[in-house]
Amino acid sequence: MAVKDSVQRTAFSAQRNKAVIGANVTVMVVLALLLFGMANYFSARHYHRFDLTRIKIYSLSDQSKAILKELKGPIKITVFFQPTHALYGPMRELLQGYQYHGDKKVEVEFVDPGRDYARAKILAEKYKIDDMNLVIFESGDRNKYIGAQAIADYDYQGFFGGGAPKLKAFRGEEAFTSAILAVTEERKPSIYFMTGHGEKEIEKTDPAAGYSVVSQLLQHANFDVQEFSLLREGKIPQTADLVVLAGPNVALAEMEIQELGMYLDGGGKLLLMADPLTEPGLTELLKKHGIELGNDVIVDPAKKLPFVSPANVFITEYGSHPITEKIQGLATLFPLARSVSPAAPLPSDISVVELAKTTSYGWGEAKTAVNEFQFNEGEDKKGPVSIAVAMEKKLEGEKTARMVVIGDSDFISNSQLGNLGNKDFFFNIIHWLVQQEKKIAIGPKIPEQVNLNLNASQMGQVFWETIIGLPLLSLALGGAVLWRRRR
Repeated sequence: MAVKDSVQRTAFSAQRNKAVIGANVTVMVVLALLLFGMANYFSARHYHRFDLTRIKIYSLSDQSKAILKELKGPIKITVFFQPTHALYGPMRELLQGYQYHGDKKVEVEFVDPGRDYARAKILAEKYKIDDMNLVIFESGDRNKYIGAQAIADYDYQGFFGGGAPKLKAFRGEEAFTSAILAVTEERKPSIYFMTGHGEKEIEKTDPAAGYSVVSQLLQHANFDVQEFSLLREGKIPQTADLVVLAGPNVALAEMEIQELGMYLDGGGKLLLMADPLTEPGLTELLKKHGIELGNDVIVDPAKKLPFVSPANVFITEYGSHPITEKIQGLATLFPLARSVSPAAPLPSDISVVELAKTTSYGWGEAKTAVNEFQFNEGEDKKGPVSIAVAMEKKLEGEKTARMVVIGDSDFISNSQLGNLGNKDFFFNIIHWLVQQEKKIAIGPKIPEQVNLNLNASQMGQVFWETIIGLPLLSLALGGAVLWRRRR
């Protein structure tokens, strides 16, 4: 009887333990489901994206976020890129950022012709395209097409040796934000390049003397670019948001100088790029606006390029200004430049800021005809020497006159624009001059290049440890296990 009672108690205890375990498992499952549901509930209402890349390649700049916040209407973005394209992944992540910060005003559709041929054909006919690697931005009846060449810069040095091109810079944000502005802004800012004094020509394809590349890039950035002769037309067009005088070889006529002065007095914007060994005849006009153009050639032994004249300098020293705020650390290359400095004393209503300057080892060489440059105390301008300045003058009401003067016009020629930070420096200047500060410094993202260089001894160590050592270690462990099982 006692044995029977013991068996019953054991069975009852087992059933109770089983019930307790089952209840515990049920409670844990229910709690896990509740936690999962709560996590999804809060994540859906408090969604946040994280960019864990070191250079934040998928994060938007403050400028892009501000532009998205000010959108008045919806933006439709249609992506025709093939999923196998090298830029597809980074571009997709970046566009998700535009959706996230667009406050439901940005719609993105990815079209894969391989999976949905019918949809791709319909949209291809709608937009009249035959290229399947395009991003189309659309707002109302305006649209903008962005191709792969505008999204990334490649290094083709290894291409001719059989290697693949390497991604040098990812310009996705720069291209996409410009496209959004192009389809949402009411009008294109107009840039007029003056002619008649030997200036650089915007349609000329000559590597050293042409501006065709920068002209095309300005048009892609939603600017209306054209040339005009002030001497022939007699006045600056009323539609001019910016007048550019790029490397005049001869002095302007008195009538032209007076017209430029009246243009600035009315709140105009002027970009002057004056090369060394030339005289544009603007000394008095510049002095009136607090700027002095040096009759010299810039030399900087600390920042000279190898195998070329010391007059070829690159600049990494920048002043504090909206133009240069986001390009600190970038170098700008000037093949041949003269000094441009703030004049003293400055009028009370004018501010002049040095944008780019040499190191303390540089100077402005007054003897421009010499073959070897040497600093001469009392004759040459001691460094640091400024190469570019920005002027702003407050006028009546809310008007302001703005002018940037640079001691070189070659740094944005067809052969030089792609060097270092030349393009970024120039476009920041343009955006500031036309009062588009929100576009300044949406620069490229430079992918990290991590190289592992091993000498012969280290390569030998890697060989013995990986090719020989690891297989031998595996065999030894296997033998040890087999020996232990047979004991």
